[in-house]
Amino acid sequence: MVKHPQIDQEKVDRAKNKIRRKSNIWFSFLLFGWSYGSLGNLGLQVFWYLTPILTGIVLYQNSLSGQFTIYTALAVMGSSSWVVWSIARLFTLNKAVDKYNLKIANFFGLNPEEKYSLGIED
Repeated sequence: MVKHPQIDQEKVDRAKNKIRRKSNIWFSFLLFGWSYGSLGNLGLQVFWYLTPILTGIVLYQNSLSGQFTIYTALAVMGSSSWVVWSIARLFTLNKAVDKYNLKIANFFGLNPEEKYSLGIED
């Protein structure tokens, strides 16, 4: 007879405080563009915000001067790549949350039953 490991509720509670709910991440992403920061990648989140801001500044300054320079072309490319990046994030966000939650579960040493109780799959 196979005995299943007991669920250590204290460990599960500590992990539960650290895992992220997909609905909260999606809400933050759709309203504010915030997803990387919640999943432990604050540097990438800063880059996420700076890309459209900096390209917008360059495009605005060049529109005032009426000149098309290499900086204008780079700003257009930067804006375009940010749009592609945003669309790609729509398709990869669920997987990123799952990966983050699994990393947290492994950090706390949760067994498969404990992971299942939190809705985390291996």
